[in-house]
Amino acid sequence: MFRSFQNAVMKWAEECFTPRSNKDPANQQDRIQRFVEEAMELAQSLDLPKDHAHDLVEYVYGRPKGEPFQEVGGTIVTLSRLCSVFDIDLHTAAWTEIERASQPEVMEKIRAKDRLKPKHSALPGKEPTP
Repeated sequence: MFRSFQNAVMKWAEECFTPRSNKDPANQQDRIQRFVEEAMELAQSLDLPKDHAHDLVEYVYGRPKGEPFQEVGGTIVTLSRLCSVFDIDLHTAAWTEIERASQPEVMEKIRAKDRLKPKHSALPGKEPTP
């Protein structure tokens, strides 16, 4: 079902959050929000202006919804191309991050940050709008 990197991430998440978190580790809305947060942080780190990000939100949400399986594929293909253009090895970056996040002191920082977030929000101190 899952490939090795996906298994490594799931194992890390179980170790880092279960049962320490006040959140359901399988909560889909939490995962969606965290993915969008990380994608925006990547765009910000590569100097995408904030107003362009806002314009992209309007553009995407002004179109029909896509099919999740295809959109995951498109996301991975696009991320791979982005990494190539910026001379970033995607696989090395991924494995380096899971190794960094697995360090006990980093896991504790992640847990502390997680405790500050409301149950169904990626934003510290803010419950999501229904």
